[in-house]
Amino acid sequence: MKFLVVYHGSSTKTNREAIEYIFGTQTNPTAGDFYYIPDDEIGDTITEAIYNLLVPVQKTLKDITIVDYFPQEIIDNFDFAYVSKANIGNISAEIDKTNNSITWTIPELASGQIATVQYKLKLKENYNVTILEKVLNTNEKVDTSYTDFNGQKQTKTSDVSPKIKLSEPEPAVTPKELPKAGGITLISFGIASIGILIFSIIRLIVINQKMK
Repeated sequence: MKFLVVYHGSSTKTNREAIEYIFGTQTNPTAGDFYYIPDDEIGDTITEAIYNLLVPVQKTLKDITIVDYFPQEIIDNFDFAYVSKANIGNISAEIDKTNNSITWTIPELASGQIATVQYKLKLKENYNVTILEKVLNTNEKVDTSYTDFNGQKQTKTSDVSPKIKLSEPEPAVTPKELPKAGGITLISFGIASIGILIFSIIRLIVINQKMK
């Protein structure tokens, strides 16, 4: 691809001044990166500055520390356990009860690399009923510190948390009680008695008709 740049202006401008007029300066370019290259520096500029600009740089975060704090209601009413341990770095084996937290340290995290850990909260058998129908934050806050791409120490805090709500289970429906065996016997006996009575009445009518 070729570009033709036409400068129309004062003929008193030097070539460098004309270029800077169009493209800006190296420290303040008007379009993209700008280089003024003297003839004796063209090799170094191309092999160092321009090459480094074009080749992707692998950036990493270093000395990462993540501290996850849990609310007291979660500590009191739930058991904590890992589903899967951290795939990078080291993490607390259990919750530190002095400040209700777990700490995850990662020495280095490359660009595009993903660090994961999974844990679960299981409701205790003897939980406090006051948490029912209440929206609970599973985390109080997360503090993160790390060294950025430029070697500067950074700290971040997030209070965004997943939420849960526990509802009291509906009472179980009691099935209707089936008649007992004795009851069936009485019903059968009653039907049999009615049958005998009806049979006796019919027999009596037949006898009376024969005597007439």
